[in-house]
Amino acid sequence: METTEKPSQGANDLLHGNATLPPTPEQLAAFVASRETEENMQKLAGKLAEEWNEEMDITHKPDLSYARFEERRRSAGDQ
Repeated sequence: METTEKPSQGANDLLHGNATLPPTPEQLAAFVASRETEENMQKLAGKLAEEWNEEMDITHKPDLSYARFEERRRSAGDQ
């Protein structure tokens, strides 16, 4: 399995062979296969884990008191 950061020259040729036309599904598949290295997959997994952990960090807790509910209900009734 290839572990370089740059895609192989063949994949670049396939993807950029004719810049005026969109790449074919086969060209895209070849490019993606060249980029799916174990190192890149580990980097992606690390970034996703960081994002998911940030989303779970709740710093703002909603005000669920009855007074706040009543205030919102009244303001919605005025609309």
